[in-house]
Amino acid sequence: MKSLVKLGLILLIIGVIIGSFDYLNFYEYARSITAFPSDLHQAYLDHNSSITLKYTANGSAVCIYYTNASYLKIVGIPSNALNSTMFIKPFSNSSIRIVSRSYTFVPSYSGNITIINTYSKPIIVNYKLEYLPSNDANFFHLLIGSAVKIFIMGVLFLLSILLIIAGIVLAIVGHFRRK
Repeated sequence: MKSLVKLGLILLIIGVIIGSFDYLNFYEYARSITAFPSDLHQAYLDHNSSITLKYTANGSAVCIYYTNASYLKIVGIPSNALNSTMFIKPFSNSSIRIVSRSYTFVPSYSGNITIINTYSKPIIVNYKLEYLPSNDANFFHLLIGSAVKIFIMGVLFLLSILLIIAGIVLAIVGHFRRK
């Protein structure tokens, strides 16, 4: 009967380890899709002033990310670019404000992206232009990759719950059968 208690505790520990791994994996995934990128550049733009960012066609995807998107106009983005926008509604009676926006695309030629301040006052813009693997510009690839990742996280979560329950039951049964 001691072996049932040991087996129950082993299953319990394995379930907790798998559950912890799954939780950390989910936390990292959620943080990666909602977090601002690091190493942002900052620019002070007066009314109708702009900054121009150059990109090259090297087979990689180009991702342009910028903040204060409600007040900015962006020129030079291809029509097939993936668009990701983060909104905020500060108060229930206020209008929705665009906090940040990013575009991802695989360029077929080198070019420029221009960020223009259309707001009547000067603003500070945080921006970043980076190169990513070309698959990151494919919406279908991102969708399938995300679905598979979420499915695996769900399976691991259920497995950890089952292992924890089985471990507890075996440990209790083993403990009472021993007496």
